[in-house]
Amino acid sequence: MLISGSNLILSDSVARDLPAYMPNQDCDVLALPGFTINRLEKFISQNPRLLQDRKSVLLHIGTNDMIHSEGSDPGSVEAILDEIDAWEAANGIEVFVYVARIINQQPYSAITTEYNDNVEAMVALRGDPTILMVDMENGANIVYGTDLQSDGIHVEESGYDKMAQVWFDTLDYYLSSIPEAPTGLSASTVDAGSIQLSWTENSANETGYRVERSLSSGSGFFQIALLDLIFS
Repeated sequence: MLISGSNLILSDSVARDLPAYMPNQDCDVLALPGFTINRLEKFISQNPRLLQDRKSVLLHIGTNDMIHSEGSDPGSVEAILDEIDAWEAANGIEVFVYVARIINQQPYSAITTEYNDNVEAMVALRGDPTILMVDMENGANIVYGTDLQSDGIHVEESGYDKMAQVWFDTLDYYLSSIPEAPTGLSASTVDAGSIQLSWTENSANETGYRVERSLSSGSGFFQIALLDLIFS
């Protein structure tokens, strides 16, 4: 499958060369060496156009925090997710966010695993189906003795190959399963306080519909109802 749409990978250290390994994807990589998560959150806040026309944002962040002993609190990652949520709400656009359990180090770093566990727990508590975890720490088959450079942090080309394959497989799986959007939306007045919405269903794998409203034209949408499917 040729992945369509515009996907942005944000990384603090290890993804700068990934486009060479992902030639069939509409994918931009922004590598910010030396950035901590706090600094990245401020960067996104100050540069919201980074998210313009993005359908997916892939995050591999936290490596520099681990190097500089910033601790395992996931609060700064949550702040980035809040920034993306705010941009979605302001623009009426849904963005899927894939958050990586970041690659560990050589020698093994227990605080990195603790950080990954805390980030995963935070994402689970948010309960947002558009925020998904991707396991790079253990799921990319990184061989920490040979796939990392001599500093024990940055990856060799073999590591980039493995990371790229995980990102590709993740996007391929989820984008293949996204339902087709409904079409033909129409509205008719029921009475002074309500309207009836009608649309054409174009998929067989959706689980429900979110109804959103905007008080302006084309932006500023917010959810007013969540409709479950009714099978008859």
